Amino acid sequence: LGATYFALRGSPAETVVETPVLEVPYSSFIEALDLGNRTDPAVNNIIMAPDRYYFELKGLPAETKPVAAPESLLKKLKERSITYMAHNDEALQAAEIISSIIQAGLSLGFLLLQTGGFKPFGEMNKVGEKVTSYNGTHFSDLQGMEESKREVSEIVDMLRHPKKYIKAGVRLPSGVLLVGPPGTGKTMLARAVAAEAKVPFFATSGADFVEVFAGRGAARVRALFKAAEKAAPSVIFIDELDAMGKTRAAVRLSGNDEAEQTLNMLLAAMDGLTTKNNGVIVLAATNRLDVLDRALIRPGRFDRVVHVKLPNVFGRESILRFHCKRLTLSSEVSLRALAERTEGLAGADLEYLVNEAGVRAVRRGAYMVEPMDFQNALNAYITNRQTSQSGSKKGSFEEQLMDSYMLGRSSIKEELLESFKAL
Repeated sequence: LGATYFALRGSPAETVVETPVLEVPYSSFIEALDLGNRTDPAVNNIIMAPDRYYFELKGLPAETKPVAAPESLLKKLKERSITYMAHNDEALQAAEIISSIIQAGLSLGFLLLQTGGFKPFGEMNKVGEKVTSYNGTHFSDLQGMEESKREVSEIVDMLRHPKKYIKAGVRLPSGVLLVGPPGTGKTMLARAVAAEAKVPFFATSGADFVEVFAGRGAARVRALFKAAEKAAPSVIFIDELDAMGKTRAAVRLSGNDEAEQTLNMLLAAMDGLTTKNNGVIVLAATNRLDVLDRALIRPGRFDRVVHVKLPNVFGRESILRFHCKRLTLSSEVSLRALAERTEGLAGADLEYLVNEAGVRAVRRGAYMVEPMDFQNALNAYITNRQTSQSGSKKGSFEEQLMDSYMLGRSSIKEELLESFKAL
């Protein structure tokens, strides 16, 4: 704008008083074109920029913003002597710039919050902060896993009375690995250990340590063990250990250096527990023992491996009986018979089965659960396992065959029981 003015009025050195540039509506600019004559036009020295026209109006510097509109509309506006001008979007552009700056600031703030402010690889939202005191889950609440409870009961005594073991020269185990199929109660068993020992329980998952930014997973491992050591004696529980403890050979093949750093940090932290012997014990759960790094499951790190198996018929009956306490059962319901028909089901499956039977009873307008409610719930459970969310079959042929076998056997047993009752 200044350059245009000087080009029209002379060089800066020759200019003594700077005349302000007049902003005129585009309609006035069009009308001014018709004023004057060839020798003395009202508008002169027009310079057309993409979004603005600079000109002299009666010898004075002026400017206008062209209007992008159909010729027919401009003609009609001129005929009716209606003043019009282009929208000044400079304020809008400024608002958009400010909005972009605010959005960038919020994104940066969120990132800093996730990474713990300006600390390197921050420790905000540390896994170590996910701690609960001893809760209401006890061994008496765990049914169908008597053998597993016996195996971890000594861990409870070690947490309650660590000094007597240390005095005897015994090294407390660094870790106990709970291995078993999904739904068998590995997490509840770990919680019960902490509850029985009355020590803080630091619960996390292997997936919590899987990070994109280098060093953050290892920092979270350090934070977790540091917090647990401050609260010792305590229990650290890592669910889905296979998410962070896979063999380093497989990790290298995937090209994930961050995962390997995290695993190395976990190995070093567990070695530290062995050295300090301070009453911190790591309980971890997995259903994929075969993929874990051998260095992780060796003695000195996970000293003990407890297999949490699927319940047998007696275990299934006790689990069903425990969960049926809140329901009103018909006298014709035989939990033993139901336990015999649910071979292969874990504790979580049986809890679902009991709840689903109650739902079906309410659905038919009753509050007393009948045998048919359990049978229908079992049939629905097996059918749901066979069919994915999209309605297509899933699993191998052998799995589908086993599911069909379970469904058929359950139905045949139910029919035989009804026949014997009739006799």
